[in-house]
Amino acid sequence: MSSARARKSLDPILLQRVLDEIPIEYRERFAALTQASPPEASALLAELPVYLEMVRKVSAWVTALDPEAASRICATCAALLQRFAASPSELVVRATVQYFIEEDEDDEVTGVLGFDDDIQVINAVCRVLNAEDLVLPLIR
Repeated sequence: MSSARARKSLDPILLQRVLDEIPIEYRERFAALTQASPPEASALLAELPVYLEMVRKVSAWVTALDPEAASRICATCAALLQRFAASPSELVVRATVQYFIEEDEDDEVTGVLGFDDDIQVINAVCRVLNAEDLVLPLIR
């Protein structure tokens, strides 16, 4: 196996540590994203401003949607992608960013939870990866 391929394999111990930190109601979805080989970091970095622009547009008619929170989450996601590029943690980070960008059952744009689930997943990953400086405040 080449060293590039080895870097891209998912560390099951790291994944379990992250899953143990993620609230139980979000674990299954996050685990599925890690198994489905998340998009490359460059694609996710390109998608973040597109997603943020969509949130800003929708917030004009969905007043409960907080575009500033989305902006802070995007910044944290970009920082995670950059900090952990080509590291053994890269797949977990890419799944984390995909979790935020991808619509879920309780869509943050129209759902009750908003970005709370995304923040909790991102914060779990930040704690496990010792990136406490990127932990986000929970919106309530």
